[in-house]
Amino acid sequence: MTSDPGKAVNIPRRWRDADAATRLWIYAQAIRELGEPLVFTLIFTCTAQDMMNDAEVHAVRYLAQRFRLHLPGIPYVFVAEMDKQGRLHIHGLVAAKGLAAGEIQTGLKRIVGDRRKVNGNQSERFLYDCISVEVKPPNWEAECGGRYGVFGWASYMGKDIDATRTALGAKPISRSRSVFDKAQEIFSDIAQYH
Repeated sequence: MTSDPGKAVNIPRRWRDADAATRLWIYAQAIRELGEPLVFTLIFTCTAQDMMNDAEVHAVRYLAQRFRLHLPGIPYVFVAEMDKQGRLHIHGLVAAKGLAAGEIQTGLKRIVGDRRKVNGNQSERFLYDCISVEVKPPNWEAECGGRYGVFGWASYMGKDIDATRTALGAKPISRSRSVFDKAQEIFSDIAQYH
């Protein structure tokens, strides 16, 4: 199966004009090209609002900070979603860079917990409960929302992006700098032919 979305994505001339679906597809392609891709889903028991209140920062930014802390140097892209009860979960991709799926899973579990909140001179640990952490190699041959390959997973990650953006009041997408840089290269190559 191909990673090319064909006519499903309109490639603009400038990156800043690209919509979320286009960016997600290119970020996913960047992860694939960076090597050793793993897909993951992380489901929390807390709501996004609880996390934002506790962290005093937007939930997606908070999770991105945790990614950089607990999986340093690992290229990633993830999209936050909220279920009907307001609980947060994220779908994403990482380029494992020599780490096994179990090591990535351990890093993802650390992202969820061990947050510190300062009360005067004391630091207390707060752990967010996590229902599930699933990490596995992608099956690019499998169908995701009627699409296949990298574009299928990117479509799945972004399936509720507009509703989540509205609920969170901010962009629900986060990616590492290395993924952004690689995505820029890919976009430049694609845009010159569109």
